[in-house]
Amino acid sequence: MSPKPAYDRLKHLIREKWWTTEEVEADGEGYAECRGFLGDYRVRVSDGGRDYEGTFSLSDAGGETDITVDLAPSVSMLQGPVPGG
Repeated sequence: MSPKPAYDRLKHLIREKWWTTEEVEADGEGYAECRGFLGDYRVRVSDGGRDYEGTFSLSDAGGETDITVDLAPSVSMLQGPVPGG
């Protein structure tokens, strides 16, 4: 019941070759670029001391896929509670 060489090789491929871990810095316009495999992703963005997290999926759409991460607060967050409501 010990791992066989095929297990070790597959684990190496998944965790070290096919696992996408990128750290990129956005340019002056807020654009950053990276490459990844098809699948589900978790993205973490740091901006001005704040961290934001979200998820997205890359599917076999062919070609490049643009993902937009919007850090602007929503209108409802800015309004807060309604007085007397």
